[in-house]
Amino acid sequence: MNATPDTLRDDARLTVVHHTALQTRGGAARIARLLHARLLRRGMASAVGYEFDEGTGDEGELVPAAEAGAGLPPDAVLHLHSSCNWRDALGNLLPGQRAVLTLH
Repeated sequence: MNATPDTLRDDARLTVVHHTALQTRGGAARIARLLHARLLRRGMASAVGYEFDEGTGDEGELVPAAEAGAGLPPDAVLHLHSSCNWRDALGNLLPGQRAVLTLH
């Protein structure tokens, strides 16, 4: 995922990029979006990526599982909430890249 959305600030101490399988449906997407909104309200850098565009027009970026951790800044944490291809999502993380897995 290219960490270029307006929601990512250069001056933030930490960037959290949430990744889900579905854009808005389901518990994983809901929790990811709640956390994303809370981080933004606290002045932190946060972004959302998802594997399937449901056509809702909601904030976020369409990101295949294999690219979930691609292009993240060195201070970023990838928060994987759900995926339709865990092997690709986890297998393409770079050595030393920080990730959090939440199984909803």
